[in-house]
Parts: sequence; C-alpha cells; structure tokens
Amino acid sequence: MMEELKQRILKEGRAKAGGGMGFLVEKGFAGGGQFLRDHNIPYHALATITRINEDNSIEPA
Repeated sequence: MMEELKQRILKEGRAKAGGGMGFLVEKGFAGGGQFLRDHNIPYHALATITRINEDNSIEPA
C-alpha cells in the first residue's frame, strides 16, 4: 500500500505545471517531507515538529 501511495504522489505531484503540496504541520521525524523533497515535488509546511513526547507535548524544529 505504501509503495502505491508513493508512486501516486510522484505521478500526480509532477502532473501539473506549478503543482505542489502544502501541509499545516510536518512530522519531521516521519520522513514524508524528505521523500517529497528528494523527488523534487514542491512542498511546504507551515510548521515542523521534531518530536512528540510521551506527555503529548511537542518539540518544534
């Protein structure tokens, strides 16, 4: 399933001139944003968090 999703993102992310993706919050520790950047898909997040602690507090980048 993840491989299908990756292929769809790559195909659709490049399909439109000027197309790209935007997110409110990127989980910087999850790797999804880096995947998009590595494949030259325009990408922007308003905020990036580097960690979610056990008490549900977050650490911003």
